[in-house]
Parts: sequence; C-alpha cells; structure tokens
Amino acid sequence: MLTEKSGLPPSTIDAIKTALAQFPAVSSAVLYGSRAKGTYRPGSDIDLTLHTTADAPENLLLKVITALDELNIPYSFDISLYHHIDNTALKEHIQRVGIELYNSASYRAAVQQSESTQRYLEEQHQSEAQLEAKLVKQLTGLGYQQVSITNADELRANLKRQLEIHNKIELSHGEFNKIVNHLDKGNVFVRAKTLRDRFLLSRDDGSSCYIQFFNSLHWCQNQYQVTQQITQQGKYQNRYDVTLLINGLPLVQIELKRSGIELHEAFNQINRYQRHSFWSEGGLFNYVQLFVISNGVNTKYYANNRKQDFKQTFFWADFDNTLITELTAFADAFLEKCHLSKMISKYIVLHESDKLLMVLRPYQYYAVEAIEKRVKEGRKNGYIWHTTGSGKTLTSFKAAQLLTELPKVDKVVFAVDRADLDYQTTREFNHFSEGSVDGTSDTAALVKQMAGSNKLIVTTIQKLNSAIKSSKHEKAMTALRDKRVVFIFDECHRSQFGDTHKSIVGFFTKAQLFGFTGTPIKKDNAVSVQGIKRRTEDLFTEPLHKYLINNAIADHNVLKFSVEYWGKPVANESATADEQVSSIDTQESFLKDTRIEQNVDWIIAHHNRKTHNRQFSAMLCVSSKEMLIKYYDIFKQKQLDGKHDLRVVTIFTYAANESDEEANGLIGEPDFDIKTDDSKYADSREKLEQYVADYNALYQTQHSVKDSKAFYSYYKDIAKRMKERDKENFQDKDRADILLVVNMFLTGFDAKKLNTLYVDKNLKHHGLVQAFSRTNRVLGELKSQGNIVCFRNLKHNTDEAIALFSDPNSSEKVLLEPYEHYAAEFNLAVDKLQALAASADQVNELQSESEKLEFVKQFRQLIRTLNKLKSFTEFDWKDLQLAQQEFEDYKSKYLDIYDFAHKKEPGASILEEVDFELELIHRDEVNVDYILNLLSQLQKSQAKAGTAASADSTTQQVLNLLAKETQLRSKRELIEKFIADYMPKLSPQQDLRDIFTGFWQREKRFAIHQLCEREQLNKEAVYQLLDDYSFTGKDPLREQVFAALNYRPKLLERKQIYERILHDLKEIIQRFEDHTGAYETGEEPGEYEFISHYVHRLGDYELFFADEVKKSRYAHQLARFSIVLDKPYQDGLPSLAAYPVGSNLLGHGIASEVMFEDYLQLTKQFQQTLSQYGFEFDSSENFKDGSVFWALAEAREGSIILEFVLVVWITGKVINGVMDFLQKYKGSAEGLDRLKSDITTHFIAKTDDSAKQTSIIITEDIEEELRKLRNKKH
Repeated sequence: MLTEKSGLPPSTIDAIKTALAQFPAVSSAVLYGSRAKGTYRPGSDIDLTLHTTADAPENLLLKVITALDELNIPYSFDISLYHHIDNTALKEHIQRVGIELYNSASYRAAVQQSESTQRYLEEQHQSEAQLEAKLVKQLTGLGYQQVSITNADELRANLKRQLEIHNKIELSHGEFNKIVNHLDKGNVFVRAKTLRDRFLLSRDDGSSCYIQFFNSLHWCQNQYQVTQQITQQGKYQNRYDVTLLINGLPLVQIELKRSGIELHEAFNQINRYQRHSFWSEGGLFNYVQLFVISNGVNTKYYANNRKQDFKQTFFWADFDNTLITELTAFADAFLEKCHLSKMISKYIVLHESDKLLMVLRPYQYYAVEAIEKRVKEGRKNGYIWHTTGSGKTLTSFKAAQLLTELPKVDKVVFAVDRADLDYQTTREFNHFSEGSVDGTSDTAALVKQMAGSNKLIVTTIQKLNSAIKSSKHEKAMTALRDKRVVFIFDECHRSQFGDTHKSIVGFFTKAQLFGFTGTPIKKDNAVSVQGIKRRTEDLFTEPLHKYLINNAIADHNVLKFSVEYWGKPVANESATADEQVSSIDTQESFLKDTRIEQNVDWIIAHHNRKTHNRQFSAMLCVSSKEMLIKYYDIFKQKQLDGKHDLRVVTIFTYAANESDEEANGLIGEPDFDIKTDDSKYADSREKLEQYVADYNALYQTQHSVKDSKAFYSYYKDIAKRMKERDKENFQDKDRADILLVVNMFLTGFDAKKLNTLYVDKNLKHHGLVQAFSRTNRVLGELKSQGNIVCFRNLKHNTDEAIALFSDPNSSEKVLLEPYEHYAAEFNLAVDKLQALAASADQVNELQSESEKLEFVKQFRQLIRTLNKLKSFTEFDWKDLQLAQQEFEDYKSKYLDIYDFAHKKEPGASILEEVDFELELIHRDEVNVDYILNLLSQLQKSQAKAGTAASADSTTQQVLNLLAKETQLRSKRELIEKFIADYMPKLSPQQDLRDIFTGFWQREKRFAIHQLCEREQLNKEAVYQLLDDYSFTGKDPLREQVFAALNYRPKLLERKQIYERILHDLKEIIQRFEDHTGAYETGEEPGEYEFISHYVHRLGDYELFFADEVKKSRYAHQLARFSIVLDKPYQDGLPSLAAYPVGSNLLGHGIASEVMFEDYLQLTKQFQQTLSQYGFEFDSSENFKDGSVFWALAEAREGSIILEFVLVVWITGKVINGVMDFLQKYKGSAEGLDRLKSDITTHFIAKTDDSAKQTSIIITEDIEEELRKLRNKKH
C-alpha cells in the first residue's frame, strides 16, 4: 500500500527503516508531502519528520541525515524533528496526510519474529537433513544408485545417460532433443500416458527405433537412482528433498519434515512446488507419479494430480491392515525397487473421464494380488470382504483388467445384479480405461460378446442366467462351456443365492468365481432361500482378504456414524430416547398421519443443522410406498403453507410391493420393469406421475414414467443430481435436499455430498449397514460423520449389525460418542486455549510464530469438536465453557493469523504450511458470489408485494459494497449494469445466477473481442493465452504473444506491444475471474468421445457452441463466418425464458429470441447452399465420419454481428482430417466459393463501413488444399 501511494520501491523503504533502526532515540518516522498524498512526480523529495524519545542527543538529526545519504538512494531527503517544527500549518498537514513509514517497536518485533522464524527453519532443516541422509543411505542399501543432481541441466544430462542405458542405445544431441521435445508436452495426465508409451524416434541416419521410458511389463527391469536437493527455478526457486529417478525421470518425490511437524505441512509444500516450479525448466517433474510425505513417524503416499486433497493421501499397511507409518519401515516395504515399479506399472489407474491418476490403497492392492494369485495357481473360488465405501469398483476393475492379461483366461465376466449397476459399472470401468468394456444391452448382445473377442464383459446376473438357460442361445453358448471363464460378482451377498449361482457353476465347466462384499452372509444373518440357508463361504469358500469398517475408520477412508433415535414428543422429561421410541414401537401406529407429520416437522426443524445449512443432502427411507406417499404429501402441503422450502424428490416402483422385505429387515432390489397396463397399480402410478410432474417443474426437466425406459431415465437423473453435487461445476439450483425412497438407492449408490439418513423402516444386519453406509463417504473437514436419525427403535439392530461386520479385535469404534463426550472434549480444549491466551485480546500478545502456531493448533481442535457438536440435535452453547461471542472473537484472531501468514512470500512463515481448515468456519468473503447472494435476496424481495423498501435497502447495500471493497472495483460497472439493465427484465422462471453467468460471459467475450480488434490479435490464440495463464499462473512468453498477432511487429515496438497486451490480458483475468468466489464463471466442459455430449436440444433443433465442440479432437473447423445484420443489437431477456439454454445463449451474446432466430435463419440458408454441393448435415444420433454442423461462436453489439463456424466431425487421425474431408466432399471448393459469393452479394455493401466486418474465413490448411484443387482445374 505504501509503495503504491508513495512511489518508493519496497527495497528503498526497507533500506530507510534499517538506517533509522541504528538510532534508538528515533521512535517513529512519518512520511508527508506529495509522496504521502500520492501526487508525487518522479523526482519528488522524500519528506520525513522524526518523533524522538526524551533523551535524544542534540546531534541526532545530523547523524540520521548522514546515514540516509550513505544509502545512495536516487531521491533527496527533507528531514525534520517533529517537536522542532514551529509552522502550525505544516504540523496540521503532517497530521492530516502523514503515513507512518517507520515505528521502532514494530520494527524490533518484526526483526525478532524474523530471527525466530529463521532459527526455527534452521532447526527444522538440520533435523530434516538428518532424516534425509538416513533415508538416502537406506535407499542405496535397497539398490538405488545415489547421484548428485542439483539443477535442471544436470537432470536432463542424467536423463540422456539413463535412457541410453535402459534402451541400450547411444543418442546424438539432436536425437535427444527430439526426445526432450516429445516429453515436454501436456499436463500430468498426458505425461503419465507418455511415460507408459514408447516413442518412435527418427534417427540422424534416417533409421527409426522405439524409445522406452518405463518398462511396465517387466517392472523390475528399470534403472533406479536417488538424489537430493534438486533446484528448480519457476515462479519461485524451489529445492526438493529426495527424488527417486527411474530411467532418469523423476517418478517419485519425497518431502520430509522433522518429527512433531504435521504431515499436512509437507503436503502443502508439495502443492506449492506444483504451483511454482514443477512445470518449469522442461517440466520433467510433471512426470512424478507418486508423492511420499513423512515426518519420520508418519508416512503417506498419494498420486500426482493437478488438484490435490489431503483426504486422498494414504498410509501403507501389511496384509493384515496393520499400518506401516514409520519412514524406515515404509521405505523397506513400499520403496523397494520392484514393489515401487509394480505400483507404478500395475496399480496406478489413469482415470480417463476425470483425467487424473488413482493409486490403489494397500487393502485394494492385496485383494487384487490375492485374486490374481488364485487364478494363476488353480481353480478355487474366493471372496473379498471389504467394507462398503472402501472403493470396491476400482478394486474390481483392476482385478478384472489384470486377469484379462493372463493367457490362460478366456473371458472375465463382471456380473452385477440389476440393470442400473450394469450401466453404472460399465460407465465407471470405461472412466478408468477408455473403451475397456462394452456393456450388454440385452441377452442377445451378451451372447454375441461372449462369443466374440471381448475378454472383459459387464452384464447382469439375470441376462447371464437367461443366456445359459435359453434354448435359442444354446448353440452359441455351448462353445464357451469348457472355456476358462472367471466371474467377478459385485455384491456376493445378494441375488446369486439359489438357482442363478447353481446355473452358472453347472454350465461352465471351468468357471472360477470371485465375489466382493462389505456385508457377507454369515451364520447369524443367513437368509433362507427355498428352505436352504446359504452363507457366502458356502459358495465362494474363504475370504481372500478382509478390510472391515473399523479398519476403514481408523485409516480415515470412511466416517463414523452418529446415530440418534427419535419418536413421539417427550411426555416425560426423564424419558430416554429409547423409551420414547419403544412406546410407539407397534406396527399399527407407524402409518398414522399424526406420527408422520411429527416426523416431518422434526426434519424441517433440524435439517439445516444436520446438513450444515444444506451444503449436504439427505435421504429418507420408509417402509412402504403407502408410507412414502404420506410423507411426500405432507412435505408438499407444508411447503405450500410456507412452512419450509426444502427440495424433496422421490421415486418408487409402483408395480412391485417394495415393503416385502420389511419383515426381515433386508433391502429389496429395485425393479425397473414398470408394468403400465395393470389396473391394480393405477393409484400408485397416478401418485408417482404427480411427483414426477413436481420434479419437472422444479428442475425444468421433461421426465415421465410412461414405460420402463422413461422410468429408468428419471431414476438416472435423480442419481446424477445426488451423485454429482460434489463436482466443481454443480449449480445450487440443481440440488435436491431430501431423497425419499423405500428401497431404491439404499445399496450400491455413492454420493459424497450425502451426509444424513432419516430412517422410518425396519433395518437389520447387512441391510442396515448398507443403508447407513450411504452417508459415510469421506469429503473434506466439514463432513465429520454420517448422520443417522431413526424414527424407530433400531438400537438393538444397530448394535447387532455393527458387531456382526466389525473386527472384534479392533479398538476403533464405529459410532460417534454421545453428545456429552464431545461437550466435555470441547471444554477441555477451551482450558488449553485459555492457558495460552486467556481472552481473544491476549492473542495479540503472542509475539513469536511458534506461539501463534500453538494457538492455531489449539483453536483448530476447538472448531473440529464444535463441528461435531453442532450436528447433535441437543446442541446448546450453554453446555460449553466458551460463550458464542467469545468463540467468534477468538475466531476473528484465528483468521487474522491466517491472513498474516498468507500475505507473506512463500516460505517466509512457518504458519504458511499449516492447514487452517477454513471450511469449518463460516467466513463471508465479499466477492461476486457474495454479491449474487444479495441479488438473489433482492429478486425474491421484488417478487413479493409490499417489500419495495426492503428491495431498495438491498440494492443500496450492494452498491455500497461495490464502492467500498477494493477487490470489486474493477467489477463495479458490470454489476451495476446488470442490476439496472437486466434484473428488472428477469421473468419469475429465470434463474438469476444463470442469467448473470450468461451476462458475465458475454461481457468477457466482448472485452476479449475489443482487445483483439485494438491490438490486431487472433481471437482463438488469445483464448488459449488466457487458458494457459489461468492454469499455470505464468505470464505468457513474448513469442506466444507475438505469434497471436495478425502482423509482424517492428523490432523497436515489440517491448511496448508485449507489455501493453500483457497488461490488458491480466486486466481481463482480474475483472472477470479474480474474486468471484464459488460463483462459476462458465468453466468449459472437458473432451467427450461422442457428439451427443455437446448437443443442446431445443425441441427438434440441435444447438452447438463453438467453444465447447473445439475441445473434441474429432471436431475440425472448416470455416468461420462473421455476418453483420442491418439490425440494432437489443436485449430481449424475457424472450429467452422459454429456452433451457437461455443463459448460455446470453453468454454467447444472443440477447433475444429475435437474434437467435436470425442465427437459425442464416445457418439454414447457408446449409441449403452447401447441401447442393454434397455437404451432409446429419442429426447427432446419425453422425458419421464427415458429418458437418454449425456451431455458434458469439454475437456482438453495434449492429447485430453473428459469428459461427462450420465444423466437420472426423474420428480418424487428426493429421488426416483435412484429406478425409476433401476426399468425402469433392465439390467442397465450389460449395464454399459459392457461399463466399452469396455473402458478398447479400451482406457486404460498399457504403456500410460496419459491413467490413462481414467475412468467411476458410481454415488455413483447408484453404491451402482448396487452392491446390482450383489450380489443378485451371
């Protein structure tokens, strides 16, 4: 702040302070004059007046002037002693504008703190150095070659030597440069693929050979080295602790902290490396596959990804799940050369959909190894007992994938027991490895795949059973009877019991069966099927590996459960919760309206507490569809009465009686085969249709339950809405607060943002654990447990089920302690906190960073405990030793320390790496998202009659914030424009956030367009520069900026042009992206395999946006059109309300329905012309190689200017895209020439200057080939 106002560099200010600090008699120095006012000129003097102590020597002023002159600062000083100034006007001026430049007490405190920090860092470094030396010595004993590599140049030189050794080849300098250029491409995910692929090297002598970077097949046959303290110069200089090199590439990075330091600090330091330097100097550190963090006592590992989460760091363990945390033991077990290479080659999965690396946890590793070993060694079956929520799909995928690689295995069939899991598993398997499996749509498709070359098949048990038993498939299936087929069952406690299992084993003579379950059927919970009680072990023999719920809780892989039991209102204050519930524990009372209404009232009253003000969702499971209908109708009526605004959605199968399993407490399987012609289900069907209509009205969807396909589509939409709530781009308007079910979604469904289950049905044994486990997926610090609220007396069932599926030898508890336990824990933490700082004001007296660090740790423990306490219904501040206001005061100091630590340069504070867990603290940061919340309140106020005063007050509050908050100043004009010009035009059904997103994107596009016009820049190149800057935080190189220019800049003008463009680019980022908060600024979608992912359907019309389809490697731009229409650009916001993509249209500049119709008319007209020359415009369902389509780029102001592109879809290699297009459309030259001619005739008028912007620009490589074709003809 002082630097900006005074024009003095920080180095100059620091030098003046250091000089003044020599004189104890100088208590402070105040800057005044033009530099204090900010009106200085480049050569202005530095006017300082000194405040001194009473014992100041007479010659002090002379000594100070001499010391300042010796600094050789290029400014003159005007120094005075304040108590010697006689000029009253000057004194008043100093008091009015003066800025304290130096304060002796603050300076001494800062020096002491700096010295304390330096001592701490030196002690830490010494301790870490000892830990590092010990580890390196141990690794050399394990066979690693120790090498000294200190910088990027030495790293590249070593890489050349190691690749030559590994590939048994000598490389010339030029050949190695080709390899380096090949390696220096893509992000972490792309480089992970590059690592596993071979590179075809064109050699200097004209020959070619493959270069292998990592031997994945024979993983022990690689070259292993260890080095220390490699320095990388990026945004800041970083020095890395221990690096493991395999074939010269840094594949494992180890970050060490001394004992006693939180592991999270090492994790944060690696995150800083990723931001500041991993990408620099050739980016070889982006080849790191695994990170290891350790403080000697605790050691964890995790995969390298752009966005890291400490929850995804794992301890290693032995086969019996005993954690291996100490660094020496971890190194022996995990960093052993062959094991480490095996983890990288076999047990890191490249998740294609999310573009991230997933490393298996130890229990997953042991399970896969055990299955593979059993298949290699014989034909015995087996099952894996891994608790629900422990990552079964990833484990089963990796097992299936590795088994398909075994020559002796003919087929691997992954069998699920219902259609939704068939779809879900197929999709997730293909997320892990693109195209790895093709799900079977029906029994005939399954038979075809079984007879085909596919080694991995996902199907349902029902289809499999049908294929075996059906006579029409007998011939095709008989050929497989004696083949080695391995079956993996996703949940071996379910439908496989009985005939299905017997049929499979009886038909396939060499079948081998493996099952996964979190809740196996044992003697105590066996269910009778056709009079026979079968246990899991009867069918799959013994468990190959166990990982029970206690183990998962101990490892922080799942959460504990907080279970509360509630019944009718308390008649006797001394009655326990159990007594309350027991008193209503009779079947006939369950369906009473009064009871259900009381439960609904309870949920309405406590839902926000349970879900952290709806940051999470909940499920309500009930015993029958009759009960479900009553619950839903009561919720709906109370909503109409204004009692709540919870979003309650539901689904049930009306054809089958979902309550059949109620008697035994198990959970039935959903039936997606909806029978629409059975009159006895008419009432249930009518109710469900009403509920689906409510759903459609709430979410602007068009679902129905007219048949099984429509029902399943509705089911999948609910699943997606619940499951994807944790995604970054999920919008709050799409959330569901409570999902009301009988049995659906209670098994096999994972949603991390689900944290509460309300239960009004009988549950026991594995049904209970399965249902409870919907809530205990790990997600951040805020989700500290899964909340279970039982409206029936399930305590005995809960205790029995947990005992049945837990490890009796484990001390880890599955259930949270009672409320009183955490209240006592909180009060104990208060005692410790107040021993450090008796009041919030005394936090100011903590001088050293080590004292502040201790305060942060103590208060953080307080907020963790408070987070658990607040989830209890009986929570009351009166039970705690700290009043709420006192807590808020301490919290304010806590946040002050956070801000202080994070304003420093990286590495300057020991507090920087501490995890403050701010998500546990509600903190209103005034940003665009905060403003939008206020505007949403304003919109609601305006919708209600008689609230004009409230609306005006909110408007003024927003305007005041925009004027006051410095981070919003660059956005003020835009937001004020939105309030004035857009909000009054919003129709009731238009979502304010959606429209604001569209408005924001449109303004950003226009700002980019203006920059491109002003500086003569290529627009596509500018978008790429902005994307790169957002991703890396690095300024674009001069060469990148100059390459984006549409002309060659003069040599002497280059520096000025570069700085001007860079300034404007940063201004766009600051204005449109910085300080937006949770508000989504329109993140572009990722790349998808099929065109259907990019289509937006408006009735029969299919709309594409150019910035979305350009992400696909299959979409090739043929031509870009810019058409000026002789019409004024006018907003018609309400007219877009009918379009589900209205905000998206606005974001691309289409501000009215009329403008959109102009676009449709133009593209239709041009399409007719091109169709005459053979261009094929197909619907997305019928897309094939060579299909062409239109994609909207943007519309701009002035007259209406429409930009859109003609795109061809080609799935072949990109390099052949141009030739494939020309070969398909032999009349393409004539067609595009004709279109150019038509545009010139109809849209370019000589008298219209604006029409100069009208153009058709053929893509460069297409234009070049067309030019060749024209020349041949002439």
